[in-house]
Amino acid sequence: MTKPVTNAAAGSSLVTIKDLRKTYIMGDEQVHALDGVDLTIDRGEFLAVLGPSGSGKSTLMHILGFMDKATSGKISFEGEDVSRISASRRAWYRANRVGFIFQAFNLLPRLSVLENVLLPMRYSRSKIHDAKARAEQAIARVDMTHRIHHRPSQLSGGERQRVAIARSIVNQPGIILADEPTGNLDSKNVGRILDLLDSLLVEGLTVIMVTHDLGVADHARRIISMRDGKVQEDRRR
Repeated sequence: MTKPVTNAAAGSSLVTIKDLRKTYIMGDEQVHALDGVDLTIDRGEFLAVLGPSGSGKSTLMHILGFMDKATSGKISFEGEDVSRISASRRAWYRANRVGFIFQAFNLLPRLSVLENVLLPMRYSRSKIHDAKARAEQAIARVDMTHRIHHRPSQLSGGERQRVAIARSIVNQPGIILADEPTGNLDSKNVGRILDLLDSLLVEGLTVIMVTHDLGVADHARRIISMRDGKVQEDRRR
């Protein structure tokens, strides 16, 4: 895969979050999903986010993925202040600078492997002349060329997740957000997926993974634990 174009060298800050807060109004009650989060994420990091349900980890992922807006606080992404950007600018970031991997794979059942991997480039507002070649390259990157014309129903769980990873990297993003990416896999495929995610780091990507599995989290090089909307622990391995 071609190394993504970035605005700074590997190892520099990719995301900086200061006093990030997200409050939901539920009737007469205010729910503080994020309550003053400060976090800096460097390029090339493999970061695992741990925490019980309601800890704020999913809200944090949604904001980092430009799927939701914070109530207050500041977020810098690749040197740009994205705290108050427009909906169209958030959509551009989702399509071009963020790759998503989900526990349920989220592949379209009627489309082939190739067609599923092509989808992000069709959603992108940028015209990509070599879309098919890039999709084939991403599929080869996850060792799924032999299944390129198969549909998801013809693939194992591990194969489907590898296709989902190919789809996440095809637009050459700066960051991969993985939400329980090993949750539906057996132990053999868990190891393969984690090794594949780890290998993306040398290509300039940053991987942020939400997981409930301590064994999976231990594969990351940095682990943050969240509770009640706050970062309780931040440790590097």
